[in-house]
Amino acid sequence: MKKIIYLITITLLLTVLTGCNPDNFNTYRNDDIINLNGKLAMVGNYPFESIALRLTTDYQIKLIFKTKKDYSFISNKIGKDAKVKGKLKIHKLKTADSKKEITEYRLIVDKIKVKELF
Repeated sequence: MKKIIYLITITLLLTVLTGCNPDNFNTYRNDDIINLNGKLAMVGNYPFESIALRLTTDYQIKLIFKTKKDYSFISNKIGKDAKVKGKLKIHKLKTADSKKEITEYRLIVDKIKVKELF
């Protein structure tokens, strides 16, 4: 009886774990629709700055807005937690001497919900 309960528990646990969202962007493909949670941040220096969603302390994904109205609304919400849904764009960038390749992830925003404190 204990073996059956143990087997059912392991099977249920494996089923739940396979249904989770991947936490690594290497598993996503270009043009996938994804949902992300994180903190809004301004990244880059002055003419090249953009709004990004900071997922962890060392990882961020740049956000691309469809309208200027959305951009101006969100630029006032920097530092707040947000839930974003959009289409993922993957760009492979190479250095000038072609020694390094960098993968940059951008998200074209469809929906964004900013969590307010009050």
